[in-house]
Amino acid sequence: MEILKKYGIADAGKDYTWFDLESFEESDSYIKLINNLAIISKNKFAPQNLTVGNEGWTENRTHYISEINFEINDNQYNMRLLCEKWFDFDLILELNKIMMQEGIKEQFYPIRTDDQSLIIVFGDTLLKEKLASENVLENTDQLILEKPLNFNSLKIV
Repeated sequence: MEILKKYGIADAGKDYTWFDLESFEESDSYIKLINNLAIISKNKFAPQNLTVGNEGWTENRTHYISEINFEINDNQYNMRLLCEKWFDFDLILELNKIMMQEGIKEQFYPIRTDDQSLIIVFGDTLLKEKLASENVLENTDQLILEKPLNFNSLKIV
């Protein structure tokens, strides 16, 4: 994207990561994504002991649950995601909350691609403002999945 290059975001895998929103169902897609997020953050976000568990698709189910566990600075974090047709965007929102708790001021920002993918960049609030003025930030409200009322009690089987 030319707009990203305008702000020094030019190299895929170094300055931004690209994620196919339908590929979340592949066994190691969340591990790859989180590792790529660590790279684009220049290891400001540096999770250790990363594990991902999921139950996969089962007959007569419209969703499955993924759990992502990792440590940062000896603090243990666990995220539960609801996987439907698309990956659960709460991953980005939760990672941004965790980084704030860990004293990391920069955040991950989703960039609209107008297809089934998502570009994710890492930067400060000034970058967010610039990207917002270019109208390229993804509308996060549209990406959040509605979770069933019993979501927190659901277990991976």
